[in-house]
Amino acid sequence: MLERINLVPQQLLSRRIKRATPIVIGVLLCLSVGVFLVFAHSLDRRIKAVDKDLQALQVKDDALKGKQVVVKQLADNIKQLGEEAKQLQEMVANLAKIPEQKQSFSALLDAVTVILPPTIRCEKITLEGRGGQISGQATIYRDLPAFVQKLGEIPRLQNVSLSVLNQEQRKEGDILAFNIVFELQGGKQKDKAVVHN
Repeated sequence: MLERINLVPQQLLSRRIKRATPIVIGVLLCLSVGVFLVFAHSLDRRIKAVDKDLQALQVKDDALKGKQVVVKQLADNIKQLGEEAKQLQEMVANLAKIPEQKQSFSALLDAVTVILPPTIRCEKITLEGRGGQISGQATIYRDLPAFVQKLGEIPRLQNVSLSVLNQEQRKEGDILAFNIVFELQGGKQKDKAVVHN
């Protein structure tokens, strides 16, 4: 049998490793640098994308903060308007109560003018609380008691009496200054009206 024998001396394994090691290290270093550059580039793109997203979110956040301020101002305005509306409703309710609380004196004054004789002149009619008085002048005495009696017949007046009577001398003749007092039925303490002639 024949065997083949290689007569060319072979390089030692350590030599081969010494020659191949720098190449392998160079290739590994190049691969590592390449992987690192790819990773760094990918990471940089991700950071830029995140920064872009952050800027977009910051713009949205600023817009939302601006809208929140506007909404808060509107809420405050609505609250203030609600309080003003409540105050106005209270004022309207109070104003609506005034006619109910106030006595109507016009019917009483109309009744007094209807029964007033031509010889009597009313200078002042005062209606206050539960009573009142009529001050004036008369030229004929007998018309005064008749006037007082007619005043007593008015439904809202009671206890009508002639309280003061003074006679004054004037060029036109004798004038009787009088003061008639009365009580009002259904009068309230705080009601007051004064009519001057």
